[in-house]
Amino acid sequence: MSTFLAKVSSPQMDPRNHLVRPTIVVSRCLGFQRCRYDGRLIYSELVCFLKPYVRYIYVCPEMSIGLGVPREPVKIIEKNNSYHMIQTTTGLDLTYKMNTFAEHFLGNLLHHGIDGFIFKSRSPSCGIYDTKIHMSSGDICFGYGLFAKLAMEYFPKLPIEDELRLRNKFHCQRFLGRLFKRVINIV
Repeated sequence: MSTFLAKVSSPQMDPRNHLVRPTIVVSRCLGFQRCRYDGRLIYSELVCFLKPYVRYIYVCPEMSIGLGVPREPVKIIEKNNSYHMIQTTTGLDLTYKMNTFAEHFLGNLLHHGIDGFIFKSRSPSCGIYDTKIHMSSGDICFGYGLFAKLAMEYFPKLPIEDELRLRNKFHCQRFLGRLFKRVINIV
């Protein structure tokens, strides 16, 4: 465990002290289930470390819309000034299914005291900031996965990060500070 994460732990955060634990929606592939397109499980030191201190709600949007493991990868492709989730080997457009699932899942969370999100970086469904967007011009730019984009719209005031950015001390401290400040303010 990194030195920084060791410093985060304190008796005040111990779940045996009966403190309210923050609820975090987390990408299921970050240590909980082999649900990535290639069947791999991704290890996140922070997600693992936080397990005794938070309550996780796991989600894999791609499996939730019926894609199996392993599966052909999907991409975000810009068409007619809008973004589409396309399984390029089959040509299947999964945009409607993903948006419908995301709206239903996130809508159900609105009244459940969610405190933050940790998503899988670069994912066409869960990526924030670093998801490849294949433009109709042939260029590639970077942006949000479809599910993550809707999560940010539904929960604009919550801390939302990905596992790669949380390896950075600044982003990690900021995320944890915002997360636990929410819980302290609610109690």
